[in-house]
Amino acid sequence: MKVDELRKEIENNSLKNVYLVLGEDTYLNNKVKELFWNYIPESDREFNAAIYDMETTSIATAIADAISAPFFSEKRLVIITHPYFLTGDTKKHSIEQ
Repeated sequence: MKVDELRKEIENNSLKNVYLVLGEDTYLNNKVKELFWNYIPESDREFNAAIYDMETTSIATAIADAISAPFFSEKRLVIITHPYFLTGDTKKHSIEQ
């Protein structure tokens, strides 16, 4: 999917439940992250939007947030950066953390 296609999905409020964004282009990755982030109204972000870096946060923390219901909102956004578990790299954190 191209960034413009994602933008149209957001504008049409027809987002899927899960997106996997891969690539080494930092600009495009940041652009996509910004599109998702701005989809959640600023007043809802404190309780319904989070970014987790898997280099410093356990998978369990991100998953717990992702599966919890939105708080007085229709949507919850969880962005995971540096997902080592999608690569051949070894674990940085155990699931129990």
